Amino acid sequence: MPTRIPKPEDFAHLAPSLKISLVFPEVPETTTSILILFHGLGDSEVSFATFARNISLPGVIAISVRGISPLPPALLGLPDSGSGAGNPTNHFHWGDDLLLSSAAGDLEPDPGFSKAEQLVLGKLIRETLVGACGWETNDILLFGFGQGGSLALGLSLRLTNDERVTDITQGERATGLVFKGAVSIGGQLPPSMIPTLTTPSSS
Repeated sequence: MPTRIPKPEDFAHLAPSLKISLVFPEVPETTTSILILFHGLGDSEVSFATFARNISLPGVIAISVRGISPLPPALLGLPDSGSGAGNPTNHFHWGDDLLLSSAAGDLEPDPGFSKAEQLVLGKLIRETLVGACGWETNDILLFGFGQGGSLALGLSLRLTNDERVTDITQGERATGLVFKGAVSIGGQLPPSMIPTLTTPSSS
C-alpha cells in the first residue's frame, strides 16, 4: 500500500475512546516521519501539542495523545463536581487503574497499561497509521514523559515481542518489526508490559 499523509478524518473513529491533537509540518507533503507524544500523569495532550508546535520538526507529523482516563477530582484536591459536564477535567492518566503503593503510599508506577496498549498500538498505530495510511512502524517515533514515557517504552517492547512470538509459532526468523525509536523522560519500563516467553525445548 502506498504511504499517504494522514488527514484529521482518518482519526475520527478513535473518538471518544482516544483523543488526539495533530500538528502538521509547515509543508505536509514533506512528511517522512510520525512522532507520537504521551504526556505525564495528571496532564493532557494540550501541553505536548504545544511542545510539538514549538520544536516544529521538519517533515514530521506530531500526534499528541490524551491519557485514556481522567484523574478523580479528589486526587487533585477538587470537589466531586470539579470534573462535571460544565467543568471538564484537564488531568488524565494512562493506567488501567489507579493503585497506591503499600510501601510508600504513593501512586503505583505500574498500574497496568493493557487498555492504553489496545487503543494506541492496536487502533491508532496498527489500524490507522499502518493499515489505513500505509506507514511502516519504523517511520514512527514514540516520546513520553513520566507515566507516558513508561507507556512509550512498553509499547516499543510489545511491538518487537509480538512480532517475535508470531515468527516463532510460524517457524520463521524474527523480522525485526520496530519503531524508529522510543524516548522516555522520567519513566521506566513497566514490568506489566514485559512479556514472559518460554524458550522452546530442543528434542
